[in-house]
Amino acid sequence: MYGVNNKLNLIISAPYKSWHQYNVEHEDSHHRNETISGFGDISLGLRTILQNSRVGPGHRVYLDIRVFLPTAPGYEINPFSDSADEIPHEHFVLGTGQYSTALGFEYWVRSEFPWILGLSTQFKTAINTSDIGYKPGQLFREELHLIRQKPFLKSFFPYFKLSLRQEVADMWEGDKAPNSGGKFLDGFAQLDIELNESSSLILAVGTPLWQSVSGSQLNGINGSISYRITIDQAGTD
Repeated sequence: MYGVNNKLNLIISAPYKSWHQYNVEHEDSHHRNETISGFGDISLGLRTILQNSRVGPGHRVYLDIRVFLPTAPGYEINPFSDSADEIPHEHFVLGTGQYSTALGFEYWVRSEFPWILGLSTQFKTAINTSDIGYKPGQLFREELHLIRQKPFLKSFFPYFKLSLRQEVADMWEGDKAPNSGGKFLDGFAQLDIELNESSSLILAVGTPLWQSVSGSQLNGINGSISYRITIDQAGTD
């Protein structure tokens, strides 16, 4: 994230992904012991600050828009086609092979209450269909945030989040893909460690709390480690 000015941020995201599939009892063209890793699709975005109370009690309101570019390797064949039974292929890929856009909204309130409260939403939709007929379903995400204003230890700030996402089934050559679409509720616990005034280390773990899905889908515990540095304090925060 780069602060263009006091009201506008430029966002660039290049996620690194890694999938590990092991202990497959009967390997075939659909499933095998393997690891897929690399950078996913790059996204570019702009975030505008509608309101920002920089010091003390107040509100922060942000609106952002992003475009996801097909920069990472995607599907080579339709994994649900008849020919997929004979040709080894992937069900997990780094990229989607098509363009998508997302609109996001964030609202934060800081008061005398010991926790900062936040609400964020995102709506993501595909712009086109990939060259081999893949079009991911629309995604709507709603998240509730709780961040403690004061550290429980020196420079350690707890952060909790509930995330509800609703996914429309993917499409393959005009047909709904099996094992896709549904509703998911996940919980996250995060620890923000302030290293100094301009940088912090963020540790997070998330776990499924509830889901209602179509078919059989994977949804497991996940974790992340992030490092945040503020280069231009006047423009980015």
